[in-house]
Amino acid sequence: MARERQPLESHRLAGKARSSEPGSQETCPRPRIEGNPRGKGDQLKAQVSIATAVLVATGVACGVATASPAGVSASSVSAAQKGEPLVEQMVVPRGGKVTLRKVRAKRGTVKVKGKTCVVPAATPLAALLRTSWRGKLRLRDYGSCSTRAIDSSGLFVKAIGPDMNSGLDGWVYKVGRKLGTAGAADPAGPFGDGRLRSGRRVIWFYCVFDEASCQRSLETSNEVVGDKLRVTVTGYNDPGTGVAVTGARVTARATSGSTVTRATGPDGRVELPLTAGSYALRATKAGLIPAFPERVEFP
Repeated sequence: MARERQPLESHRLAGKARSSEPGSQETCPRPRIEGNPRGKGDQLKAQVSIATAVLVATGVACGVATASPAGVSASSVSAAQKGEPLVEQMVVPRGGKVTLRKVRAKRGTVKVKGKTCVVPAATPLAALLRTSWRGKLRLRDYGSCSTRAIDSSGLFVKAIGPDMNSGLDGWVYKVGRKLGTAGAADPAGPFGDGRLRSGRRVIWFYCVFDEASCQRSLETSNEVVGDKLRVTVTGYNDPGTGVAVTGARVTARATSGSTVTRATGPDGRVELPLTAGSYALRATKAGLIPAFPERVEFP
């Protein structure tokens, strides 16, 4: 029997995630649900895996962390990963232009209701602050953020630009193929086991929840087959489970400016006839999160 979905904002708790369930700024484990009981009365969802669970009254057992995340001492967090990793980051708004760039996830500060709050380095929120979206963020603090990085785990992104969280839809983030399981500024990192490292890929996107997941994020792989480049497009859901994507638009753009575009078949594959050279490979599909572009040398 499906559980009744409850207003998520009213039950939001601060602290490190204690669940292996995916979720972008989840801070407490959530029971799995079935079905899609959407309702007009639902409030803003947290940056969480709305795909698999909702926060119900039993979630209060997580407690509220105003000092250090569960199982992580202040000294160990402050000593861990003091670096400022260089990460690839994509921000995908509901409409308009997708922004993509490499950023240094440096320690920063934000203002929340007039209070200055520190955002630890090497966290997804620190990376987001290094983009042109910085001045267009609206945040809420579900903990007790302060000038100490250890107190940042309850920071919550409720809007970027004109896109405000609404009902079960709103801003979430992925690291690699999966939604994180902790707050975007949690000093224990997006999965509670360490902060971002150089080379990681972070996607902030406006989730449109549909039954079991936010929209899938695309990823490409490729291999040379004779005089063609075979590209496989896979779409990953919140937990990072992939499926072949039919009808994805794959484009290879040469440094000369010429392009070759084809659509994937039922197996998620397409073969592009290319000449020798360097190409930027991209994959998109309406309603899904585009793939990070890849640089390909052919053959």
